[in-house]
Amino acid sequence: MDETSSFCYLKSLQIAQGRNTLGSAMSEICLRTAAIVVAGIAMFVGMAGVFQRLHAKDQGFGPNSLRALGIVIFVPSLVIIGLTFPDFKSETIAAPLGTVAGYILSQATRDQDS
Repeated sequence: MDETSSFCYLKSLQIAQGRNTLGSAMSEICLRTAAIVVAGIAMFVGMAGVFQRLHAKDQGFGPNSLRALGIVIFVPSLVIIGLTFPDFKSETIAAPLGTVAGYILSQATRDQDS
C-alpha cells in the first residue's frame, strides 16, 4: 500500500470505530446545538401556553401558575445546561431534577388533602 491509501484506510477505520474525528465532532456539535434550540423553543412555547391559559381564564398569578411557569422554565434550562457543559456528571443534573420532582409531588399531595 502506498502512503495515501494507508492514510485513507486508517481514517476510515477511525470513523468506523467511532473515534472522535473532525467529522464526528462537527456532527456532535450540530446535534447539541439542535437539542439546545429545541429545548429553548420548548421553553418559550411552554411559557406562551401558560400565559395564554392565564389570559383565557382571566386569572392572575397564583401558586399553580407559578409552579407551571417554574417547571416550564427550569426543566429545559437543565437540559440546556447539561448539553452546554458536557463535563457535568449525571448526578449534577439529577439533583435539581429530583428537587423539582419532590416539590411537585409534595404540592400535589397537599392539594389533594385539603
